[in-house]
Amino acid sequence: MGKLVLASFFAVAFVAAVCLMQFEAINMYGLRETHESQSKIDRQHTSAVVSTKPKLADDCYHVFLDVGSNIGNHVRFLYEPQLYPKATVARDFFEKTFGPQESRANGDVCVFSFEPNPDHYGRHEHLAKAYGSQGWRYTPIHAGVSHRAGGNITFYHTGDDLGFTTKKSNCRRECRPEHVPIIRLADWIQQEVAGRRIPQPIGDDTIQPRVVMKMDVEFMEYEIIPDLMLSGVLCGTIHSMMGEFHHDVGMIAYLWPMTYKRNTSESSGNNDVWLLERKKAREISIEWLRMMDHNPNCDTIFSMKDDESYRNDGMDLPTILSQSNSSIA
Repeated sequence: MGKLVLASFFAVAFVAAVCLMQFEAINMYGLRETHESQSKIDRQHTSAVVSTKPKLADDCYHVFLDVGSNIGNHVRFLYEPQLYPKATVARDFFEKTFGPQESRANGDVCVFSFEPNPDHYGRHEHLAKAYGSQGWRYTPIHAGVSHRAGGNITFYHTGDDLGFTTKKSNCRRECRPEHVPIIRLADWIQQEVAGRRIPQPIGDDTIQPRVVMKMDVEFMEYEIIPDLMLSGVLCGTIHSMMGEFHHDVGMIAYLWPMTYKRNTSESSGNNDVWLLERKKAREISIEWLRMMDHNPNCDTIFSMKDDESYRNDGMDLPTILSQSNSSIA
């Protein structure tokens, strides 16, 4: 009995320590206000989460969330891997999460892509029609993702490899503004994915149903990931996640430090923003991964990698099949 009590004491102490680390990180980097301002919204959404309202991900055995999809390369790496032999990072990730490409069926994986850049909307609609004609569910969502709900955000076309950014200071060749709607990613996952109706698989039935995410949101991860953690979505719904924190990429070192806007109407002057240095960004991202890895209640496996191969694709877009010759695979 004494050993059991002692073990329970250490377990409670460990969880308390992790919670304290999360609280301090949030308070230090200006995210505490965001969490508190969302608490009321969370309560309002509770009834929607537990209701029987149909979800976009109903009847999806697996779900892949391509957050910051750009031109949609990762969905092509997933659905058409034979065309991209050099996309080893993404292909290995998909093999570990959804099983070998030889045994998995594309019809088992629903893809939801989030891309705010209007320049890419047409391409994503083409992919949706082409894959839909094959019986594969690809749903593009033309919006930005955030740690807050509702409203719009201003992106800037940079005219270079960065392409699209929320930070005006990142502009180089050009700085054309684009106002796009945003959604709180944690809310969307809770409402449209968590608790979805899961069908029998078409392909490999030895792989359990999974929700997998790729995130490449150009520095907004420092706002979004803490929100996903605090909402419980990251550890409770997401099985695996790949992405990058942008602090080790030499070519964009000039972008640091980053400034972020506080989510409070009471702030003013210099208190409207909080500053994140590159060194500190690396430290807190490592701590996030460590907390997830050591938390027995967190099932998320994080791969701190991104696949930048085939940046301009280079492959012909898939053919939109007619009803007479379409097939489900």
